[in-house]
Amino acid sequence: MKHMFFYDESEHSRKLTKETVNADNFASHFVVGIIGFSQKDEFSIEHGYKILESMRASNELKSKTFKFSQFQNGFVSFNKANKKLLSAYLDFLISFNLFNYISIVNKLEYVVLQLFKDYKNSVFGDMDVLRYVVSKLLNVYKPKLVIDALYRNDGTFIGELKDFAIQQVKKNQGIVHKDAENRAFNELTIFLSDYNEKYTVDWNYMTPFIGFQKYKDEMNITDYVLYIDKEGEGSTINSARCIGLVNVFEVESSESTGVRIADMFTGIISKLIKAIDNDLDYKTPEDSVNYTILSIGWFNLDEETFFLYKKLGKVIFEQHQAHFKSFAGNYSDTFIYFIAFLGYIHEMKTYGEYVNIEIIEHQKRVNNLALGNLQRHSDRMTMKIPIKKLEEDDKDYYLNQKGAKTYRDYKRHDMLKIPPSSKKGAGIVYDVLNVGSFGVMEQPCITILENGKPVLYLLPMELLDWTIFCVGLAMRGTDLFPNKVMFHNLKGRYYADVL
Repeated sequence: MKHMFFYDESEHSRKLTKETVNADNFASHFVVGIIGFSQKDEFSIEHGYKILESMRASNELKSKTFKFSQFQNGFVSFNKANKKLLSAYLDFLISFNLFNYISIVNKLEYVVLQLFKDYKNSVFGDMDVLRYVVSKLLNVYKPKLVIDALYRNDGTFIGELKDFAIQQVKKNQGIVHKDAENRAFNELTIFLSDYNEKYTVDWNYMTPFIGFQKYKDEMNITDYVLYIDKEGEGSTINSARCIGLVNVFEVESSESTGVRIADMFTGIISKLIKAIDNDLDYKTPEDSVNYTILSIGWFNLDEETFFLYKKLGKVIFEQHQAHFKSFAGNYSDTFIYFIAFLGYIHEMKTYGEYVNIEIIEHQKRVNNLALGNLQRHSDRMTMKIPIKKLEEDDKDYYLNQKGAKTYRDYKRHDMLKIPPSSKKGAGIVYDVLNVGSFGVMEQPCITILENGKPVLYLLPMELLDWTIFCVGLAMRGTDLFPNKVMFHNLKGRYYADVL
């Protein structure tokens, strides 16, 4: 049975410039929506949508029908007429049980992926997490000097990013819930100290199609045609063909009911995500030390608005369920929050159940749900190295990736014993498990195997450059450890040789 799919995209400014990032209407995410149905239903679906479009004086129902300003508090801020129109559109999607697929890509994350594309995960550094953190810091803090350097493309970006990471660690000192962020900034600083490659951003359009290919395969759809809203350069259709999609064609939206349906769907999703992104965004740099939470206005639902979310939830969560029904990058915090918000309302059986709970309690529950989902997303990114879970009262230490007891106050650790050597080649040999540093390259450290157990020691500052070099190699996929290392102390100068 042949299926017909229709592609449309929202927030078209994919090629980033300094001007688009700083623009008031800048959307952080590029969103793609694809709508599909069986070819045998084509006539009835087109007929049904044209009836829906007749509700508009223009006889065309597209995403521009709903202005972004109306999404300030989600569907709550819709006027009566637009709520009625949205309800009719969602009823249409449900009644014909249309396939729907969403892809969301953070634009600044794409830049970061290009920057770190040749670096791999290792026991010394999880590059997936590092890419995520850098993407997040650019999106959340929007550091002006870093953004400016990014678009000047004059070789100063790495230095500005490193300086920003160092300054942010200093600002975060003493803030408990910023500990993990500071550890990531530390990894970033070490990585950047070893970065000497020239990078260029080369935006392509393949990501949404990679996800759609997976979705289509998961649904066991082999006989299909994909129509793409026509654009000038043909880059989109070429990307679809590059990843192996066949029977792909461009079509004007005015001539394709399916593309207009997809345009409406994509516009609704992207504007909700953009509104949540704006609501959660830090208004000032000082706000970055606090948690953000979705505004109370989003939860002030009357019965009509409640059922609008219920209908959208049915479309997203129930129609043609599949793992790859949505496809997002690592930095997908806003999309995760959107799914948490929509899923929370979707699980409510009745409006009466909703109103029997205080609005502020809804706000807290959605935030906790989103935080839980974000934590699980983070866990999936993180390398799965067995690490003993600390008890809640273990405040002064944690276990590093090799299981060595690591004091938060690194000064409590002993210095690695490297006795004076009479000549090179006559040093002391240790079984080294890994190397790293405390703070922002503040103090190099080493984990060795001692009496069958991992033990962490400090290294002399003279070995900081060697430590950075080893970590840099590991991030490129060349792990030097575990290995035997000979350390020398020749007239007060320290050396290390991996054997």
